[in-house]
Amino acid sequence: MAPRSRQKAAALVEFQVVLLLGLLPLVLGTLQLALLLIANHVVHYATYQAARSGATAAADPAVMQRALAIGLMPLHLVTSDPVSPDNITSLALAAELRSSLATRLYARLTLLRPSAAAFADFATTVGNDRVLRNDSLLQQPLTAGARSHETVQQANVLQIQVSYCHELIVPLINRALLQLLQTLDGDPWHQACYVVGRVPLVAQAAVSMQSDARFHGD
Repeated sequence: MAPRSRQKAAALVEFQVVLLLGLLPLVLGTLQLALLLIANHVVHYATYQAARSGATAAADPAVMQRALAIGLMPLHLVTSDPVSPDNITSLALAAELRSSLATRLYARLTLLRPSAAAFADFATTVGNDRVLRNDSLLQQPLTAGARSHETVQQANVLQIQVSYCHELIVPLINRALLQLLQTLDGDPWHQACYVVGRVPLVAQAAVSMQSDARFHGD
């Protein structure tokens, strides 16, 4: 082989090595990041939907959990066929089933407000329930409770936090990203996400209560 031909062949091999070791991880990493950004948006919207549902349902965690599963359905719509009026119902039902299962396994919904301290300060007893009344808030005094250090108006804001373990699907880069996050993140619940090949996405939402909040703690 002529020297010039050998140089061209060597340059081609070097280019392929650079492409494999440099450009390919960059492309895969960018793709995975884009997918995570989309999933993060879905989780934020689903969290807001869960909070809205809880605001009209006495801050019931079960109601918020169901609304969260419905909000996360776009992450679980899987099909290789075009979506059409003929298959949209079956696809939606399958996505709802997968989303409900994933929500039970990989989602954690935490009620941040009203707190137990706020119920201790302002709740009244209705039947067997401790209830934080939502009516006539404008006429209520603006005095902070001794335990919660909040007013009754502030206590009537429903605030939740959702942590959802989202699956990484881009090959090669998924393992590298998981190992990196597992090393940097010491949160025990997040570590449980990494063990099953997922990353935690966290969102919060706050809405004004539209019903009397009931205490659902112990």
